[in-house]
Amino acid sequence: DDDDVSGTGFYCRPRTIIQFNERGLNGTLPWELSLFSDLYFLRVYDNALFGTLPTELGRLSGLGNLNVGNNSLTGTLPTELGSLQWLGQLIVSENNLVGTIPTELGGLTNIRLLSLHDNSLTGRVPTELGALSALTWLDLND
Repeated sequence: DDDDVSGTGFYCRPRTIIQFNERGLNGTLPWELSLFSDLYFLRVYDNALFGTLPTELGRLSGLGNLNVGNNSLTGTLPTELGSLQWLGQLIVSENNLVGTIPTELGGLTNIRLLSLHDNSLTGRVPTELGALSALTWLDLND
């Protein structure tokens, strides 16, 4: 349910923020994070996380910020991330990701910052990214 903010008549949904930056976290990102239906921020950058990004993160329809940069994540970027219509920032830089940039990321209509640098991504930049009108920062450097 939505809550009236201080009797102002403005309503907002409660949101969950998970932020464990620079904490020395070690292990994998659990798929169970996708069970937090109100998850808005997931920031776990600069840790020692490994393994793949769970495809289930694509179920987090209200996610606004995903920052898993500077870890040791492997595998490919899940195509399911392209369904996160409210995502404003996606930072997966400084990991060990491989493969191509999914064309599905062209569905991130509200993305402002997309940082994929310092991975082992190959192939061409999808033309679909050219349609991201809100995008102000794109970092693909190696």
